[in-house]
Amino acid sequence: MNGVTAAIRRRVARALESGGGHKAHRFSPRERTAVGNQLLLCGIVVVMFVVGLATGALPRAELFALGVLIVAIGTIAALAVPWARTTAGWIAASRSSTSSRS
Repeated sequence: MNGVTAAIRRRVARALESGGGHKAHRFSPRERTAVGNQLLLCGIVVVMFVVGLATGALPRAELFALGVLIVAIGTIAALAVPWARTTAGWIAASRSSTSSRS
């Protein structure tokens, strides 16, 4: 029984050392910036919509709901874009770092 336990432990240790055959996916700073900005925008717009509905401050709530839907679709699209392969000019936060060099 100890031989079986030791063999299992060795296999588990090897799998952990090699990552289990799967490489951990780490987002680049560019991807985190782009997705974070889009998620922040979407969150703010959704909160504004909910507060506007709750307080009755939206005279045409259906029009604002359409805008919320467009922002949500943009957020989903931002999650699908491989931002690490795009140029820095496409990302708002990267623009300030590149313009400060000149």
